[in-house]
Amino acid sequence: MCFHLGVVRMITYATPGASLEVESAHDNWMPLDEWLSEYSPVFYAADRSSFEGMNLMAPLLQTQGLTSGWTGSLGRGEAA
Repeated sequence: MCFHLGVVRMITYATPGASLEVESAHDNWMPLDEWLSEYSPVFYAADRSSFEGMNLMAPLLQTQGLTSGWTGSLGRGEAA
């Protein structure tokens, strides 16, 4: 299998004439490369970015931590 960005068929067979089928529904078989192009897998990178098909999701660049005083604890017998 080959993966190509920027083309209509993103996933193709590496070997011409190769064939592998998956059952996409009950008694409904289709070539694996067509199925993967229709139901694109999600790829994840080390920086937590990901892409599915042609959709690139950037990693979250900002995180917000809790500041002192934003949380507390309940002692024994205290109600919320």
